[in-house]
Amino acid sequence: MDEPNRLLPTENSIQEALVAWAKIRVVPPIGRLRSRPQVGNAYDHFGLAPLKEEGTIWKEFWYLIDFMYAVPNGVKLGGRSRGRYMNALKRRGLKDGVSDLVIAYPVEPYHGMYLELKAHPRSKITDEQHDWRHLMDAVGYYACVGIGFDDSLREIQSYLSGTTGPRR
Repeated sequence: MDEPNRLLPTENSIQEALVAWAKIRVVPPIGRLRSRPQVGNAYDHFGLAPLKEEGTIWKEFWYLIDFMYAVPNGVKLGGRSRGRYMNALKRRGLKDGVSDLVIAYPVEPYHGMYLELKAHPRSKITDEQHDWRHLMDAVGYYACVGIGFDDSLREIQSYLSGTTGPRR
């Protein structure tokens, strides 16, 4: 009997779910970042305030999303202008193989984390993605592959807790 039709998650839906989780995940302040109670004055309506201590940024809470960004390398473009648009992006620095999500939050011994998302185990890692992971590893970043939401979330949580395992 055929397997029933079921919706499989896409890399985009997994990435959206991880970003939503990062919006509520509080992380401790590091470096020149500080936490403080909400001041609530009109001058501080963005949660940031100038300080006497040069270079220090104060905010009520720091969330993982404050340190996370996506790299739109896997964008699918169609139409006649696709080639021109992709060439323009590459002239501006778009690079094949760069991981989907970057967490610019250092956790000893790493400077940050690069996470390549794959929707399911049959998804293939390209040669460029493989080379990028090894390059980032060589310069002190934790670079890994997350297969599906649960595995990707586990990778992020183990990175943040400092308990990262062997790379895949």
